[in-house]
Amino acid sequence: MDIKNISPTLTKPLGQCLTNNASIMINSIPDMFKEQVKATPNAIALSDNKEKLTYKQLDKVTDNFAQVLLNHQINLDNVVLIYAESSIKTIASILGVLKAGGCYLALEVDTVCDRLAYILEDASPSLVITTSDKANKFVEQSLIDLDEEWDKALETDVELQPVALSKDQLAYISYTSGTTGRPKGVCVTHGAVRRLVKGEQSLNLNSDTTFLQLAPLAFDASTLEVWGTLCNGGNLVVYPNEKVSPEVLEQVVDTHSINSLWLTAGLFHLMVDNNIEIFKNIANVLAGGDVISVQHVQKLMNKFPYINFINGYGPTENTTFTTTWTADKELKDLTSVPIGKPINGTEVYILDSNLLPVKDEEIGSLYAGGEGLARCYLNMSKETAEKFIPNPFSLHHGQRMYDTGDLARWRNNGTIEFIGRADGQLKINGYRVETREVEELLKSHPDILDAIVLSQSCDQDKKLVAYVILKQCDCTDTSKSVELKNFLRERLPKYMIPWAISILKSFPLTKNGKVDRGLLPKLTFNSRNVHTEYTPPETALEIYLTELWEEFLKIDSIGVNDDFFELGGHSLIVAQLVSHIREDKKLNISSKILYLNPTIKMLASAINS
Repeated sequence: MDIKNISPTLTKPLGQCLTNNASIMINSIPDMFKEQVKATPNAIALSDNKEKLTYKQLDKVTDNFAQVLLNHQINLDNVVLIYAESSIKTIASILGVLKAGGCYLALEVDTVCDRLAYILEDASPSLVITTSDKANKFVEQSLIDLDEEWDKALETDVELQPVALSKDQLAYISYTSGTTGRPKGVCVTHGAVRRLVKGEQSLNLNSDTTFLQLAPLAFDASTLEVWGTLCNGGNLVVYPNEKVSPEVLEQVVDTHSINSLWLTAGLFHLMVDNNIEIFKNIANVLAGGDVISVQHVQKLMNKFPYINFINGYGPTENTTFTTTWTADKELKDLTSVPIGKPINGTEVYILDSNLLPVKDEEIGSLYAGGEGLARCYLNMSKETAEKFIPNPFSLHHGQRMYDTGDLARWRNNGTIEFIGRADGQLKINGYRVETREVEELLKSHPDILDAIVLSQSCDQDKKLVAYVILKQCDCTDTSKSVELKNFLRERLPKYMIPWAISILKSFPLTKNGKVDRGLLPKLTFNSRNVHTEYTPPETALEIYLTELWEEFLKIDSIGVNDDFFELGGHSLIVAQLVSHIREDKKLNISSKILYLNPTIKMLASAINS
């Protein structure tokens, strides 16, 4: 594995930047956790709907996990793959990995086989922690059964010899979408996490925090949820092992008295529109992952002016947050939600093409520096050198800054306004998507001559769409679109599958011979693009549901046996659809009914019964 600390040569300082240089103690995640064990051993550290663990209990069980890993010869920076649903056991095992000096790599359990095989080869994990029902995916790896070791860890007492960890030791690897056509592993250190979770005043992390662990552990927002809570003496509440829905979310928030909550931009907008009362007892609402709507922030703050609302911005490469903006009371003149100012131990630069600072109100490229930077991209020295460049503004040898690929500008009040991307990267439901990765995969199909992937806004939703040219074109052949979607489904996570794939004879060109993306046909309604034979609705309820699905999914001629999720439905659309049915038909139904009954015929039958 190529996990090297990059130390580029620096040029002389060229200008100033906005910097937050709050002092940071050098600590690892286990060290920070141990401080809380000593301070409040009997406080609740981890809980869910079934059990609770105090800091003292969690310390004991994770010491036992760590000893098991040390017995398996886990050494510093060794990668341990975590392949299990988010749970108390899973989070405890991750802390055990860190106590043993290892580096954790969490993957979602629905990771498609091709992607999983690539990551296993790329990261070469020394060990895999999983559950018995998923063990068959790892025939060549050394395994630890999470459930079995959990039972042992609860009953065993060990004297764990602490492993000495520096701030430069790897804590975790997070795989993100890559421009090369393959995902890339971002290698994050303990010091980078320390800078996020300790000393950042805007996040209000302390022993009174009850934070909901909602984000997938493979998603870097979980870094804030998990370590921001456990390294500050708070209570981390694990969301149940089921799809996120407004009904369950509201129930969990009320049952566990959640006072700190992080939501993707899309989920935040949805909850404000449909379930705003969920926020009534929450002190800290954090949102991010995409552009936040001004109207939704105003609506929340007008309803609950005492809430501390935070817009958090940052790439995975700078450890979850680079900047934060906290809403004030004067929101009526707000035209866009700022991304704010740099957090603890962070430097922010907005530069022109010559790496010179731009003036206020001028648009430039956003760069980030400081203690939150990842070490590198795993096994990608060229990509690391391209994105993590020498910092010309630092007087200290070896300092780097990261090219975020985002465009921004300084406001006159000293905050930063996000403008957009300078390349093809997108955020879909909070996940980062490099369109080039999807394009390269489409081009690898033997029938594809060329492909373009971009986003299209549709009723406050952002959809991924693809345009392809076939080597032998029959542009009326909708079965080819179905085939291409299935080809992608076997190789990409769900959020990277285009909502529509349009087959064109050629791409529109500019006078200079470049593709004119602005002239690509906008897809207002997509064809069904499923293998299921079309069966029309018959009953009044089936007709009503079909018309609703076609409106919300923007798809023509949906049949009663078509699968909602194969048609491109996702959790946010589920919530909107169910909310509409509840209000329109005065039916007390939950989102779960659609997950369990994903066709019109099944859903109509379930509603009738």
